[in-house]
Amino acid sequence: TLPATPWASDAPLREGMRRMHRAVEALGHAEHDHLDAAQAAAAAQQVLDAANYMITNCKLPPEPDAALHGVLSTLMTGAAAIQRDPANTTPVAAMRDAVALYPRMFVDATWQADTSPAD
Repeated sequence: TLPATPWASDAPLREGMRRMHRAVEALGHAEHDHLDAAQAAAAAQQVLDAANYMITNCKLPPEPDAALHGVLSTLMTGAAAIQRDPANTTPVAAMRDAVALYPRMFVDATWQADTSPAD
């Protein structure tokens, strides 16, 4: 559920989401067979690393924290599925959608992510 007014973000959240965005963009290349299995698994690990960074370092109030955990759950579940089967890029679309929720949920004046679907 999107908040009526986006929540404040903290520096670890902003950094973590930038890492997450780069990793999910990399996984988008796997959808077009531009990554081998090792590269796809490495990008999936970057998603997990970014999520763990945010879980460890973000200090948010309860409501935005719970909402963020919902987004991270989608991303982590997708990354784990890709690590199990790097040829299966099905989770990437949901992961891209989860990243696209971030600027709608949190204030981040420097977010420049392209949230449009990959070609």
